[in-house]
Amino acid sequence: MVTMRPNGAVTPDGGDPPRLTKYFLDLGLTSNRMLTASSQAQADNMVEAMRSTGYPASAQRPLYVFRTDLGGLTAHDGTRWTNLVAQEPLKGKIAPASGWTCSIEGGLRTGRLCTAMILCSPVASTWFYKYSPQTVGVLPAELSSVSGARFTLPGEGPAMYLDIDKNNLTLTTTSDKYVSPQRIWASMVWHI
Repeated sequence: MVTMRPNGAVTPDGGDPPRLTKYFLDLGLTSNRMLTASSQAQADNMVEAMRSTGYPASAQRPLYVFRTDLGGLTAHDGTRWTNLVAQEPLKGKIAPASGWTCSIEGGLRTGRLCTAMILCSPVASTWFYKYSPQTVGVLPAELSSVSGARFTLPGEGPAMYLDIDKNNLTLTTTSDKYVSPQRIWASMVWHI
């Protein structure tokens, strides 16, 4: 029968059948080494691996994983992930392209993950050719996207896309059309 010591180390009884993988995992759980994952899927696999060994994450003993893609520490309590990095407001403004207005509304940063409502509007009606992106603004360097992001704008008629490509904020239409002065809102999420 196994014994759990006060420091969390698990000691097998001499008569227990050898289960080296499990024993090494038990020993590893007593160290201060931080698990790292480069994606949500990889972190989820760690949760499943812990569950399959008989040590599932719980509120009393959460699984802590440093997410390199987010740049922050996360914890799984057996039911859901929680970001442990404090959110901070986005700093910086979009420099609008000539003939455009742009702003960031209610933006937050958690580690390397940014979320914000981006507002842009042409000053006058602007002609767009099908699948010919036009730059409508430039993000400051500290908000530059490493992987890009796309938001399909809701509305009538042919679809329009607002993209973040590194520092550039571009608008693309799926057909030739005029874009009249209007508020174009996009809820964007991107990695910096």
